[in-house]
Amino acid sequence: MSKWWKYAIVMLALSLAFSMQVNAKDTITKENFDYEWYLEKHPDLAVAIDGNNKDAVWSFYQSIGKPAGWNGRVAQEFLLNEENFDYVRYANENPDLLAAFGLDKVALYNHYHLMGSLEGRKGYATTEETNAKLRIYELADTITAGCVSDTEKIKVVHDWLVKNTAYDYYNYVLQTIPERSYGMEGAVLYGKAVCQGYAEAFSYFMDALGIENEMVTGTANNGNGLWIGHAWNKVKLDGKWYFIDVTWDDPLPDRGTNVYWYKYYLVEDSTFGGDHRPRN
Repeated sequence: MSKWWKYAIVMLALSLAFSMQVNAKDTITKENFDYEWYLEKHPDLAVAIDGNNKDAVWSFYQSIGKPAGWNGRVAQEFLLNEENFDYVRYANENPDLLAAFGLDKVALYNHYHLMGSLEGRKGYATTEETNAKLRIYELADTITAGCVSDTEKIKVVHDWLVKNTAYDYYNYVLQTIPERSYGMEGAVLYGKAVCQGYAEAFSYFMDALGIENEMVTGTANNGNGLWIGHAWNKVKLDGKWYFIDVTWDDPLPDRGTNVYWYKYYLVEDSTFGGDHRPRN
């Protein structure tokens, strides 16, 4: 294949990647707010007000907590609903429930929602995106267990994604990028993603950790003078925004599990020294 055709294929793949839409963030409501997690994260608050009084906790979150950077998150069990709940898998992984309810979808979902999640039983969705979100919730609490500050948590997530995700270069060159590589499910469930997948996964990790963040889309200079569609992130620490490009901090080709770059990590300049042009 000539260099011209290789170039054409790569540029077409880039244009397709950039045309993908960014998934909307989960909306936090009084009903789906993760009260238990919020009080565990802020033990002084649990002492100051009655933790069983959800009205008081929600009022604090809205009026004082969120403006001060005490961000909340959606409770994990609310990521699943009666429509997307994989009741067959839930029944098969819990023989006692299969014996009690058979494959009654409503009964199995109600059990998970009201009892199963509290008992530590795992629930799954019929969609990979929701399963990726559930996996991120599980990972976020595990990999940051020893972290004290948000800065430490951000670094752990950055390093985990670099270590466990490889750029989907093979499909990128062949113009066969699967849809999952554009989303967090590619990065988290399959270990392969393009820039949007890295950015969506990082963003949702931050959501799960209660760290204010946004995805950024725009263009980036590939080093050969070509400005191509790209996605990255920004996070707020102590009231100030910093930018992170996990994709460009992941060496290409993949160099194993112990190589991390930090050139595009917690940078104040939104252009990263001039090779990024944010659109939003």
